[in-house]
Amino acid sequence: MQGFADGNFYPNKQVTRAEALTIALRAGDIKIPRDFSGNNYFQDINPNNWYAPVIARGVETKIILNKHQNFRPNTPVTKAEFLAFLFRATKVNFSRHYEPHGVANDIPTTAWFAPHFSYAKK
Repeated sequence: MQGFADGNFYPNKQVTRAEALTIALRAGDIKIPRDFSGNNYFQDINPNNWYAPVIARGVETKIILNKHQNFRPNTPVTKAEFLAFLFRATKVNFSRHYEPHGVANDIPTTAWFAPHFSYAKK
C-alpha cells in the first residue's frame, strides 16, 4: 500500500470501496494499468479519477460485477464487500470451508456473503 500524495497514510480513515478494490487486486497480484483507456462500466466513474483503471480491471477480472449503474467508489466499504473483493481476487475456494450453519448470528445462510464469512471465520 502507498500513502497519499501528501505523504500521509491516514490510519484512522475509513477505507473506500475504490481503495478496498485496489488492495484486493494487489493482494491477488492482478496488474492494474496506470492509465484508463478502457470501458467505463459505471455511470458514477469519471475516467480521469485515479480509481477508473482499478474499477475497470475489477470488472474485467470479475472481482466486481457491473449489474448496477453506480459503483459508489468513495463510499466506505462494508466487511462483506471487502471480503468478497479480497477472496475473489485471490481465488479462494470456499467449497471446502463453507458451513452454512453457525456462520454468525446475523448472517442468514442464504446471504450472498455467507461463504465469505464462513471462510474468514475458519
